[in-house]
Amino acid sequence: MKPQQVTATEAHVLPLSAAGAAEAVGGKAAGFVILAAAGLDFPDGFVLGAEAHRHARGLGWRSGKPIPATTSAAVSEALSFLPGESFAVRSSAVAEDGAAASFAGQFETIVGVSRDDVAAAIAECWGSGENGRALAYRAADSGEHAMAVIVQQLVEADVSGVVATVDPLTGDEQTLLVNATFGLGEAVVSGLVTPDEYRIARADGCVVAVAVGAKELEVVRGSDGRLEERALPVERRTARALEAQQLRALWQGALAAEAVLGRPADLEFAFAGGRLHWLQCRPLTALPTKED
Repeated sequence: MKPQQVTATEAHVLPLSAAGAAEAVGGKAAGFVILAAAGLDFPDGFVLGAEAHRHARGLGWRSGKPIPATTSAAVSEALSFLPGESFAVRSSAVAEDGAAASFAGQFETIVGVSRDDVAAAIAECWGSGENGRALAYRAADSGEHAMAVIVQQLVEADVSGVVATVDPLTGDEQTLLVNATFGLGEAVVSGLVTPDEYRIARADGCVVAVAVGAKELEVVRGSDGRLEERALPVERRTARALEAQQLRALWQGALAAEAVLGRPADLEFAFAGGRLHWLQCRPLTALPTKED
């Protein structure tokens, strides 16, 4: 179920299922339109469009300042329609995750944000577009770099990971590549674990190879709402994170998203209580050619 009652359109707040084109909300947020069109489930949330960032800069906003009061009020209104008390706040720059290039990892993602801290997290996402790393990365690009921001209910993941509809290392178009670990995906992003690797045949969804990773811990939301690392029992450290039924659901969903996107896709996912949630959908970029 996606929130349909977000009314603060004058402040550029939109439900994710109708976020619009990448030029307005960034490639990361636009990916949810792809997921919705493919009939795939994702956490409740909304996007604060890039125009809100442009407007704030016109008012003199700079990194380190709070977001304007009118924008903060619109965000609070949108939050009132979302369940839960913990959220993921992710940057979605206009230049990010496009068909030709990806800025993945250059901008801020903040997970485990309390309802009261969402506005501050949005300011942090905006500010990440001005840090030295991001500026250096885009130095050769003369395009405009306004920042949209995604706010979603945090999924208390039992298992999370990434699926690519083409092997990003070899360019093999006949095999989907899945990486997965227990808990939230921040364990993989931070390099805390070696995730499982699964290869799935595109033609029929059969699992053709499994390499179980070394997963000594998982990242979870603690009782205070903040993320924490939790050691896994010895018997789970070398257990498979995903079973056959889950892998088949990933195969079906990833190919459905690819069909809507019209090109190879890279998707993030989470299973919670047996339910599959899709967290991101973006084009796969810089794939090797057959001559590589």
